[in-house]
Amino acid sequence: MAAGEVQLYAMADKQAWRLSLGDGARVFAPDAFPGWFHEMAPATVPVGYLQSLQQSVRGPVTSPVVWGVQLPAATRQDIASLTRGVQGGNLVIGADGQVTLGPE
Repeated sequence: MAAGEVQLYAMADKQAWRLSLGDGARVFAPDAFPGWFHEMAPATVPVGYLQSLQQSVRGPVTSPVVWGVQLPAATRQDIASLTRGVQGGNLVIGADGQVTLGPE
């Protein structure tokens, strides 16, 4: 994310926020809903990002937050290859961008 190749979004109600890492600070700013994204399990969102969202949003969020990422083309292709013909499992994307598929 620091390199700008991955975009992280939080979405709730009719609002979306995109993570910005400018000047070393983590800030979620209002943004348009992404046209496409890969949904993340809330438990996989780092605690620091959860805290940053709470600090960035004015007022309470009244519905559950949906977390999503936009990934680089190479990562999307890896995911498509790994999940072709597969019914389930957990995708893990390492810090180096390597994608693995494990059991649920």
